[in-house]
Amino acid sequence: MSDPAIEVRDERGRLTGRFHLQQGQLHGPATLYADGRVLAEIAYVQGLREGDMVSYGEFGQLASVVTHADDVPHGAAQYFHPDGTLARSASYQQGHLHGEVRDYSPDGKLVSSTQYVEGKPPAVADAAAGKAGAPVAAAPDGRKSWLSRLVEG
Repeated sequence: MSDPAIEVRDERGRLTGRFHLQQGQLHGPATLYADGRVLAEIAYVQGLREGDMVSYGEFGQLASVVTHADDVPHGAAQYFHPDGTLARSASYQQGHLHGEVRDYSPDGKLVSSTQYVEGKPPAVADAAAGKAGAPVAAAPDGRKSWLSRLVEG
C-alpha cells in the first residue's frame, strides 16, 4: 500500500504536485499542477513511470496520452492539437518510435505517415544497416515526404 499523498507547494502556497511514495519511491498516481490546473497525471510503480502519462494544455484540454513501461514510452501514444483534434498517433518500443507514425492537420486530414524502426525512419534505418535506396515515406497524395526529399534529394 502507498503512503499518504505528499503535496508540494510553491513559495506562494499553490499546489504544484501531489505524489504517493512507497518505501521512499514514487508509487501510484502523481499529479502535476500549475496555476491551479492539472498539467499531467502520471502513474508510477516502484519509482518508474508505468501506464498512461496524460498531459493537458494551457486551457485544460487534453494534450497527449503516452503509455510508459520501465520509465520510457512503450506502446500507444496520441498527441492532440489545442482544439482537441488528433495531431499525431504513434507507438513506441522501449523509448523509441516504432511502427507507423501518422500526423494529422487540425481539420483531421492525414498529413503524413511514416514507418519507424527502433526510432529511425526507414531510409535512416536502412542506411545504418548498409542498405540504400529505400523510400522513406510518402504523403497521402503520393508526393515524397519532406524526409524523403531530404534523404533522396
